[in-house]
This record gives sequence, structure tokens and C-alpha cells, in this order.
Amino acid sequence: MYLLASCFGRFHTGSFSCTITLMFDFHEERLAFFLQTRLEPFTLKDLLRFVGEPLSEIFAMEVSSFLSFHQLAYTDSDAPDLNDVWISRLALFTGKPCVIVPDRTELSAGVFFPGSRLVPFTNPGILPHELTFRFKGKLLPRVRVEVSYTEVSHHYSLFGEEYTPQYLALDNEENDGLFSVEGFEIPSRFVLSAVDFRQVYWNSGFSPGDRILATQYDWTAGAFDIEILPASMIDAEKKERWMHAMESSLEIAFGRNGTGSSIDEQLAHAWFLGRNTLFSPHAATMDEFLSWSKRIAIEPYGVETRLWFAGQDIPSQKSWVMPMANSGENILDEAFLHLGLPLNTFLMDSYIFDALFRGEKNVDAALARMVPSRYLGKGVSLPMVAQSMAIRFHIEMNRYNRFADHERGQLRNRFVDLHNALMLFLGEMEFSRILPDSIPEQGAVILGQIMNHTVSSLFNLDFPQNDEPLDYESMWASIEGMEDSFFETRTMIQELMPELLKRRFSVIKNKKENHCNE
Repeated sequence: MYLLASCFGRFHTGSFSCTITLMFDFHEERLAFFLQTRLEPFTLKDLLRFVGEPLSEIFAMEVSSFLSFHQLAYTDSDAPDLNDVWISRLALFTGKPCVIVPDRTELSAGVFFPGSRLVPFTNPGILPHELTFRFKGKLLPRVRVEVSYTEVSHHYSLFGEEYTPQYLALDNEENDGLFSVEGFEIPSRFVLSAVDFRQVYWNSGFSPGDRILATQYDWTAGAFDIEILPASMIDAEKKERWMHAMESSLEIAFGRNGTGSSIDEQLAHAWFLGRNTLFSPHAATMDEFLSWSKRIAIEPYGVETRLWFAGQDIPSQKSWVMPMANSGENILDEAFLHLGLPLNTFLMDSYIFDALFRGEKNVDAALARMVPSRYLGKGVSLPMVAQSMAIRFHIEMNRYNRFADHERGQLRNRFVDLHNALMLFLGEMEFSRILPDSIPEQGAVILGQIMNHTVSSLFNLDFPQNDEPLDYESMWASIEGMEDSFFETRTMIQELMPELLKRRFSVIKNKKENHCNE
């Protein structure tokens, strides 16, 4: 398993600026502002007018796909239309109560560990230790508490078990050094930033069986109001109906959006689908729901986890072509899409920067790495790609400083090599006509996840979204782990190739025989 830090943090948890820039040429800041401030329902016509784009069906289709894919807003309509009514995720969850049940550790210490317990009610771009809470109008302070991994890890389960150590490491500077990226070791004891809940538990009549309602009042800041829900006000029958409704909403969400990009996305979509029932003070916590449900569970998904049908393997993608890296923003991106390559203009620039770091004097070698020979005969797109790449290469060559790029360049070189190796192997698998879902141990899923994380890492390296220094140590550990994971997965598939090919030919033979007998 590889370290997932490369696309962790703001990018992994939904950096709005990253996703906007990657998709298409809308006015990013205006679109971000609209979706992060709009509390009323809106139409695509409202949104396009606000960002200054034409009121056309083509733009309606593009923005509809973008909003749905990134779970930034929701609609009940299946076909995009300028007059469809949407609601932003901010509006969906602002002012709605999230139920919390404190555990014994928290009650005895007078604290609250937010973890992932406010998912999906909180902005996914805000880390747990950055959330703030008010009780009776007063801001509750933070306190440092020494804990063990077993005492708190379950509070982070909705981020995915695979990400828990990284959230704990990001809690404070001391933890960053304790959670070793080299040995993947979990310290026996460490300090977490908890919310001081003594005023809530000890001085406000809180009794065993009572619950906490956390109501988000500022999406951008990650701010919540806290109130006590007495046990006498909880209706057991309504809670049972709520759990049945959540089960149904998740099953519908699985059918519409599959695994999504995270458990957070899956839950947000489910809450939208069941919004008339699920927003209730009689709701169960997700821990309670998952303990109760026989149909829904957290299941492994490659090197990650997702909510899924209990006991069932999450299906692989249907094709080896991985368009998740394509932005479709311009004609060059359309060319990459036509070639069937997991590339976009941003990745092309990374290949150019890498060529300059290698000391290459022209674009030929970089183009050969970026577009493997298997794809050279695919239509008329390649000359346009080559010409565009050559122009960009000469522009960047005139201002490139290898000395200043040394550390970044070494790391970029490793990620570019991994991206290239992934493209070559995925091309081989596509050519073999072996379907991804025939690969055991979710090998195809793992390859897709490594590709996603490689693309994210290159974007973070070459197009940082803020002035914060890059965490080179974590990124070096990440690339090493990803390389190991890719090698292990590729080796496993290669060893199985004779059997997989034999099965494929058997299936083709049986289909031909059945066709002849008809």
C-alpha cells in the first residue's frame, strides 16, 4: 500500500480552486464565490449570468456535468436545462443539525474530537482541527489531550481508514514528526487538539443518553453551534425510520454515482436524495447506522474505502481508458481525449518542465514519453499536440532555471516516469482486451487510484494553489510507496496474463458457438 499524502490536504479534500481550474474556462473566482455564498436555490441560468457566460444549452450541459461530477450542487433533474432548480452543497447543509454521541473518553475528559463525525455537514476543504464551535453564543476553546490511536481512530472512519494517520499527523506540528512517513508507524501515544466541552457536559445539565446537535452556521469557516438534545426528546421509532431512509438513499446514490471520489461525496448525495427525512434531530450517528445496517458497510476499494453494499466487492471501471485526467477545457484537451490518453494541458506542461530538467534541447523525447507509440496512429490529433508542445517548450526554455527547479525537478521526474509507466501498462491492457473487472484483488481499481494520485501530485508540484511550501518529505515518501504499489500490482497482473487471456478466448469461443447454433 502506498502513502496517500501526495494528493492529501486541500486537493484531496476538495480544493475548489484546483477542481475549477482543471475542468473548464469559467471565471473561477466568481463561480467559487457563487457556490460558496448562495443559500437560495438557483437555476443554471442564474449561475451562468452571474459568472458572465452565454445562456446556451451547451454551457448548461457543461456546467451541469461539472457541478454533478464534483458534487458542488444538486438537482433532481436528469437532463440539464437552463431552468432546472439546483441547491449548492453549502445551502443544503447550512442550518441543519448533525447528531453527535460523545463516548466515555470524551465525557470523562470533558472534550470533543470532531474527526469525521460532522461529515458531510462540513466543508470538506477544512480539516478537523480547524473547525470551531459555539455553545450558548460563546466560542469553545481548544485543548491539547494525550490519546492513543485506538481511542480516537474510529472518530475518523468517514475520511477512510487509509487517511486517518494523515489527518492525525496534520493536527499539530508535533504529530507531523511522530507519524513516520518512512515506517508507516503509529505512535502509542500522541497529542490531539480537542474542543473543550466541559461547559457542555458538566455545567449544562448533560445526562447519560443525551445527544449533541451541531448546526453549521458558517460553511466557509467551518463553524458550528452546539446544543444539547435530551434523551427524553429522542423518538426511537423515528430513529428506526430514519435508518431505513438512509439505507434507501445510499442505495439510490450508489446506483447513480457509484463510489464517487470519497465517502464524504457518497453521504452528501444521499442526504440530498433523502433530505425531507434525513435532516432530523431523531437521526442516528453514522456509527450507529453502520452497526445497525445489514445492507450497507464500509468496504475496501483498491487502496481506499467506500460505503457500499455489505459483503459485496465494489466493481472496477469498465474500461482501461482513464479520462479522469482529462479536463476537456480546450481543443488540445479534446485531442488528448481523442487519443485516449490520461493527459491534459497541465500534465503536458509537467512533461515539458521535466524535459527541461533533463537538459533536453527539444521536445522530441518528451513527446515520445507523453504519447507512447501505440497511440501514434490514432487520427489527426498528434500533429496538433506536437506543435502545441513545441511552442510551449520554447516559451518555457527561455525562462527555465534548473538550479531553482532542482528539488522540485527531481521529484517531478519520478512522478512523470510513474505516469509514463502507468500509461504504457494501461495501453497494453487495453490492447489485450482483458476487461478491468476480470483482474482479481481490485488490481484495476488500484491502478486507477495510483494514476489519480500521480496526476494530483504533478498538479500540486507545478501549479500550487497557495504560497505554502511544498511538503517534499511526504511527497518523496508518497512516490516511493506509489512506485512499489504499481510494481506489485503490475507484476501480479502480468503473472496472471496467460490465465486471463485463456479465459478471454474461452468467452469469445463460447459466444461464437452460441451464435452459430442460433
